[in-house]
Amino acid sequence: MNFVLLHEAEPVRWEAPIDPVGGNLGFTVVVRGDATVVSNENEGTLAVGGDLIMRGDYRVAADNPGTYVDDGDARPTALVVGGRIGSSRRTASGHRSSPGAPATWC
Repeated sequence: MNFVLLHEAEPVRWEAPIDPVGGNLGFTVVVRGDATVVSNENEGTLAVGGDLIMRGDYRVAADNPGTYVDDGDARPTALVVGGRIGSSRRTASGHRSSPGAPATWC
């Protein structure tokens, strides 16, 4: 005869709910590393930790400039890039930029 001993498990203790996007500072898309975007748009905002490659006509914050305002700025920041921006175009959100230059202006 086989016996199975059952033990009452301790109940799971739930802490406060975890917001999986709580650290995104309000950005619609957050990429930890490099990102490549292709010919279209992001209705909201974009934060890229590495390099950003833009192929073709790509718009960021087409309908929503977001809510994140960087220190010293008066308006929301719609695009943040931690690395470099590579693009076949020389305009980004109406500002002149230099493809391949550090994206410190974002």
